[in-house]
Amino acid sequence: MIDVDGVRYRWAVAAKLEPEMSIVAEIADGQGQRMVTVVGQETVVTPALVAQAIRAALKRGWTPRQRDTQVTY
Repeated sequence: MIDVDGVRYRWAVAAKLEPEMSIVAEIADGQGQRMVTVVGQETVVTPALVAQAIRAALKRGWTPRQRDTQVTY
């Protein structure tokens, strides 16, 4: 779990085939749109990076409280 600007999200790192992996995030109750941010396989995923990915996705139109298809950035 991570709190970003007063909103709680759950997140995980999903490994893909090299050279990529993804940060996957959704609203803490799991009742909304899921966000996937692709990062390099060698990226060190920290809470600060997760918060940055969430904020960037929100600016790009991610609607975590609405039920909708997953978005990938």
